[in-house]
Amino acid sequence: MRNFLPLIGSALLLASGLAPVAAASRAARLPRTFLPSAISFWSARSGIMAGVDSGTNTVYLAATSDAGRTWQVRLRIAQGARYVAAVFVDTSRHGRGWLTVETCVRKGGFPYGACAIQPMQTDDGGRDWSLGGPRSVSFSVVGGQGFALVAHGQGLMQTRLYRLTTAAGGRGLRLKRVSAPCPGIAPGAAPSLAAVASLGGARALLVCTGAQRTLASAVTVQAKYFFATSDGGRTWHAVLSVPASAVAPGLGVGTVQGVTFLPGGRGWLWSFRGGLYATRDGGRTWTRGRLVTELEVEEPLSVSFVDDRTGYALLQGTPKGPYVGLMRTEDGGAAWTEIAGWTPPRRNAPRGGG
Repeated sequence: MRNFLPLIGSALLLASGLAPVAAASRAARLPRTFLPSAISFWSARSGIMAGVDSGTNTVYLAATSDAGRTWQVRLRIAQGARYVAAVFVDTSRHGRGWLTVETCVRKGGFPYGACAIQPMQTDDGGRDWSLGGPRSVSFSVVGGQGFALVAHGQGLMQTRLYRLTTAAGGRGLRLKRVSAPCPGIAPGAAPSLAAVASLGGARALLVCTGAQRTLASAVTVQAKYFFATSDGGRTWHAVLSVPASAVAPGLGVGTVQGVTFLPGGRGWLWSFRGGLYATRDGGRTWTRGRLVTELEVEEPLSVSFVDDRTGYALLQGTPKGPYVGLMRTEDGGAAWTEIAGWTPPRRNAPRGGG
């Protein structure tokens, strides 16, 4: 299931071809019309964040070393007349990190055409960046190994599963396609690859989804299927099957946006119109967390945990709060505190969304 970036809505039109990349000085600040949509942290204090400045249609990447209280711009990627479909970041050990930006030519109906993904990488904790990395907006790397969902075809609407391993010399990642267990699990439907999380080494959890439906009650539901591998994707076993259901709170509500795991089996899944869920047993059972208090109003955009207790999330739409807030937890998600927030001037506020 591919979803265009909910923050950007219809406001962003972008130029053909991959955009030029400009490094930013340490003194550069995020513009007032910037809104973040992706975060990933190396430690409790250090991480990266990316999003789009709707005023200039530029993708920004910034880094923090003080637990998200202040951010220093490291990259500016002007997009000209191209539509920004997604912005994604991921981090791994030894200061390795990645930024990927998907853009398309926006004309005619959905899906848009001439889509491309521009990957960037860092090896020094986000100070310096160069071209390179998976051409994907959904991947997960732990140490030197991981998994990625790689889109292809018209409008990048078809997705394949790949395993990632560190290339010779330690720079770059090799991709090897592996079979996904999604096809055929729901007769008459077309389950699709939705999210994948590496647990380190050859282990991973994959989430497949059925078609989303909006009920008469305006609740969005979607079937979800969880699979695990311990041999690099050669074999998968079913972990959990969740039917599309309006029973709340429950995983059957909402559409999957992302999933992240720690090597010990603790994980978190966030969904559009469904909130944030946590697991302690590798995905067999899930409980709804307290990040989202008003379903259909607040939306988790990106989540990153550095250990069992410390994590960060971007939360959109909190009543009486910023349009997008950076939230931090120090107890595994039982309680969250706002660290920073971004609200564009009214004339630049995103319209529509989802």
